Amino acid sequence: MIGHFIHGHGPERALVLHGWFGDWRVFEPMLTALDESRFSFAFMDYRGYGMSKTLDGPFDIPTIASDAAALADYLQWETFNVVGHSMGGKAALRLAADHPRRVRRILAITPVWAGSVPFDQATLAMSEGSHHRGQRWRSRAGRVGEEYRGPVASGQPDGGLRRISGIVGHERLCIRG
Repeated sequence: MIGHFIHGHGPERALVLHGWFGDWRVFEPMLTALDESRFSFAFMDYRGYGMSKTLDGPFDIPTIASDAAALADYLQWETFNVVGHSMGGKAALRLAADHPRRVRRILAITPVWAGSVPFDQATLAMSEGSHHRGQRWRSRAGRVGEEYRGPVASGQPDGGLRRISGIVGHERLCIRG
């Protein structure tokens, strides 16, 4: 099973996905502000990161989304919310697109663009120089990440995903108050 940390015991459930250069612990400073009686959070570490450091790849957005869905299955969460920071925001969109009836809401915090991202040579060289367990986060097209070419959902009358728009969520998903 993918490495994860559970915080809270409430009925509202959320998978939390970190960014590229960190692991679940980037969220650790805010744990005291999260309402443990209202929410259950599963902070997931991607393959090659934190508690999942020894897991082999692939190391890409579809695998992060698949691992997140498998974690929700393991936790027996039929439906859930997703919080994604940076690259985790992109993975959250992929997860929601792959499982629109399971993902209720997305809170994307400074998300990576959901499409392909063309870089100038200097930025591409920096990206190519960033190795993660010997794997490069680079697609065959010479762009960082993974381009998603599927549908984007917007409102499902049967209780599925309410909307995906890059940055979603006007409700207080996690902060007490």
